[in-house]
Amino acid sequence: FGGFAEMILQSHAEYIDVLPALPSKWKSGRVSGLCARGGLVLDIGWEEGELTSLTIRTRGAEVPERIRVKGRLLETAKDRRIRIVRAKD
Repeated sequence: FGGFAEMILQSHAEYIDVLPALPSKWKSGRVSGLCARGGLVLDIGWEEGELTSLTIRTRGAEVPERIRVKGRLLETAKDRRIRIVRAKD
């Protein structure tokens, strides 16, 4: 499962990289519950190899201002495909 997860999500100290190594044969898909550094949990959806939805769930962890998707930086607060869910303790 680790190799699969690394194709969908790579979590580094400075940034989160979404769909960094998506195989071309995986044209559409969805994964839920992938864990990233800092206690973040991500649900990711894509169609035709492009991100369609990204939900980031957090329990107080800081959400990065930018996320890299297939090598392009996206501003977390401005991209309509990205939703932040802050759980209350």
